[in-house]
Amino acid sequence: MKKLMKAAMLAAVLGSGAHAALAADVTSENRSVDARAVKIELDGVISLKVKQGPTATLTIYGEADALKKVVVEQSGETLHIGTQKMSSFNFGNKRELRAELTLPNLQQLTSSGVGATEMNGFNGDNLRLALDGAGSVKVDAQYRNIDVRLGGVGSMTVNASARGMGSISWQ
Repeated sequence: MKKLMKAAMLAAVLGSGAHAALAADVTSENRSVDARAVKIELDGVISLKVKQGPTATLTIYGEADALKKVVVEQSGETLHIGTQKMSSFNFGNKRELRAELTLPNLQQLTSSGVGATEMNGFNGDNLRLALDGAGSVKVDAQYRNIDVRLGGVGSMTVNASARGMGSISWQ
């Protein structure tokens, strides 16, 4: 019984050290974003949190090697965040890539990748939401009109307020 307890304690100590080493591998990187961006296209294996704020900022978190595979491109008012195609998959990589984005305004969010997307605090006239990937989208916002399309295999939760008459339709 003593040997079993010693083995369990040793495993716990070694496991906690490994967990601390894993946490140390996560780093962050700031990417340039223009405040003109009002449309987001998300693709690849990455999670995204978007919030409304006065200044456009983007910070990406993950392992240093994984951060190199994150692609951020802006064309006018459209911001594309994605990951490069990977030739192999590392089952030992347990830490996900995630991005935190702040924008002054948002009109459209399209997620075609795998990962969780959260959008909080925005308000405006019109918002288009689309989930074409295998992830999840959660939205807490106030817009006059919200157009939602769910075409992937994931889930979408929209917590919003509506003023006046409206309709909900699905196909």
